[in-house]
Amino acid sequence: MNTGKQLSDYEEVLLPKDIMEILHISRSTVYKLLDTGDIKSIRVGNAYRIPKRNLTAFMFPESKDLSSTSESARIDKEKGGLE
Repeated sequence: MNTGKQLSDYEEVLLPKDIMEILHISRSTVYKLLDTGDIKSIRVGNAYRIPKRNLTAFMFPESKDLSSTSESARIDKEKGGLE
């Protein structure tokens, strides 16, 4: 099912059905990823809510490493400028 939607078209907090559409995976696969914590989520009662940033962290795990590296480089640069 291709809805033609871009990730930016979705709300900042996603529902499991949104994950199904975005990743083109089954309902059971979505719930397995949520239950195992592969995709970090928030439980509200029996319902899952997934911040969009958690989905992008799952989809692009290397981006987290790159951002933390660039963040530490920025901090080092700032410290160097103060000394």
